[in-house]
Amino acid sequence: MADNLTRLTVYLTPATNTALTHAAHTTLDSQTDTLNRAVQLYDQLATAVDEGARIVIHWPDRTVDVPLATGVPPYPSTDAEFAALPVLDLAAFRAERARVAAEFGVRPDQVTLRGCGEPRGEEWA
Repeated sequence: MADNLTRLTVYLTPATNTALTHAAHTTLDSQTDTLNRAVQLYDQLATAVDEGARIVIHWPDRTVDVPLATGVPPYPSTDAEFAALPVLDLAAFRAERARVAAEFGVRPDQVTLRGCGEPRGEEWA
């Protein structure tokens, strides 16, 4: 079975790391199994969206359409690609994250701003 496995190094934001830890703890799966399931689910959702589907989450008190952008450049996979991301100033980063969180009814720490980089050298979470 080891011949069918791919070893991968990823950069997790603090919010993503917290979510991974919580999901693995909640499901009693390993972090590896949790990531494998998440990637498979993301692939299914992206395919559905590409085919015209909408992703909707229903809570008892609200319903939210979940945007899933496809065709967006991938996250960086090397240190050099990560370092080359544009850096937002901290105030702009926090303001945009708060705006997106309010729009979708989630906490700001649950928002990942894709493709804009993250403030570096400062506490941003």
